[in-house]
Amino acid sequence: IVNLPSVGRNLTDQPTISNEFLVNSDQTFDNLARNATLLNEVDEESNKSEMGLLVDTTGNQISFFRVIKNLTDIYGDPSFGRSSPHLNMVPGVTILEYP
Repeated sequence: IVNLPSVGRNLTDQPTISNEFLVNSDQTFDNLARNATLLNEVDEESNKSEMGLLVDTTGNQISFFRVIKNLTDIYGDPSFGRSSPHLNMVPGVTILEYP
């Protein structure tokens, strides 16, 4: 047993905020969100052949950012060092699930 009193305190690792919207393009996964039959067909194809829309990753880009210095002067810097990022962003196409 290890005594780690900081476990469970402070949310400092990768909270997520998503910005979801529908678009008018055929180059997205929106049709899969709108059509359960199509989603099942694509899912079946992916499971059988390991090919198709669902075998690719969500994003193909990633960005890392630091907030401006005067904010860390005021509120402190929770990162691991002066070159560590505070934020990251992964834009990409994904399948949205609606209740």
